Amino acid sequence: MKKLYASILTALVGISLFSAVASAAISSNEAIDIVKQSYPNANIYEVEYDHEDGVRVYEIKFTTDTIREGEIDVDVENGKIVKQDIDYYANK
Repeated sequence: MKKLYASILTALVGISLFSAVASAAISSNEAIDIVKQSYPNANIYEVEYDHEDGVRVYEIKFTTDTIREGEIDVDVENGKIVKQDIDYYANK
């Protein structure tokens, strides 16, 4: 019986997450395009749907020739960048 409840709960959580992403105003590909407008040479290595301070965001992680690690949160509803964390390589 516990396995049945766990399976049902897992299915409901999955449906809720899918519904949240499906109702997004922008897609993850559009969020990537927004990042690439600011960083055209970005090598995207991770895109994650997340909540940041109550705001639904796509968290996009990337690198470039000059950026060791970049992370940009794009608001799912309006496509605005709400957070940037850029770690540049040290000057040599």
